[in-house]
Amino acid sequence: MIRGYPQVTICITTYNRKDKLLSCIDSVLKQQFQDFEIVVVDDFSSDGTDNINFDNVSDKVKYIRHSENLGLASARNTAINIARGKYFTFVDDDDSWSELFLEEMLKQVNPNDKKTIYCSQCLGVEVFTITASLKQMMIDGFTPPVAAQLYLTKELKDIGGYDTRIKSGVDHDLWFKFATQSYNIKWLNQSLVIQNVIESNDRMTCNYTHRLLNIEESIFIWKARMEGIFPDDFWFFLWENYKYNSIMKEVRRKVRVRDFSGLPLLLCKLPYRVFYRDALRRFIKRFFDNSIGLQGYFFKYKG
Repeated sequence: MIRGYPQVTICITTYNRKDKLLSCIDSVLKQQFQDFEIVVVDDFSSDGTDNINFDNVSDKVKYIRHSENLGLASARNTAINIARGKYFTFVDDDDSWSELFLEEMLKQVNPNDKKTIYCSQCLGVEVFTITASLKQMMIDGFTPPVAAQLYLTKELKDIGGYDTRIKSGVDHDLWFKFATQSYNIKWLNQSLVIQNVIESNDRMTCNYTHRLLNIEESIFIWKARMEGIFPDDFWFFLWENYKYNSIMKEVRRKVRVRDFSGLPLLLCKLPYRVFYRDALRRFIKRFFDNSIGLQGYFFKYKG
């Protein structure tokens, strides 16, 4: 393990994905910015992940194994609790980063920033960065980008980390916490993550039926916890979009493996308002490029 206090702690949570985990670690180790530690949290895998000699992988890696399967929120909290870096970020075990990820993200950090979190994702618009109220961005439909978020470690600890009751939507849950504390978000309009697009049911949060049930429970918790902070009908829009995205992931998975059983029923379950809006957005983006603008790039709540 590296000595001293690194600038960044990188969390990689994993569950039964040892081959993809090593590829993910390799992409992190290739970063141009090298002042970091990697905390791998194994959520009680049974595929031999614990047999990997991480000392031979890199002295930057610290491996921790849960004694039982606790879920993504608990795994992230484990990393937060032992993080030594000033900043904290994470990447999923089957995703990878551009070599410039840390360097470009840290360029966005200004010592004078107050109550600010950082993220990156290509928005398809002609702006380099956006800085705005996190709460307003969430109301406007912006959602946490996969594996492309950066936080001050101290602020994550101060806010209590992740709510372990939340089984799906853990990143959304963290954003809700920060939004209620009047945080801003600085959004880098750049794609720096190579996201896994092959959906499977062995990811920590991707089982289709479980995800929908868990999201419904998460929204119930969020709505009760933040009564009066977000508009009441915002939660309906959020649920519709989670439902749409979960169903479409399952549709794509079935088509990819040529399993057409139950496909018509799945399509009938789609919230068609979201489906038609998404189809229109894709049409506009394809034929009119950046005219879609920022508002509505994800889902657009109209209260």
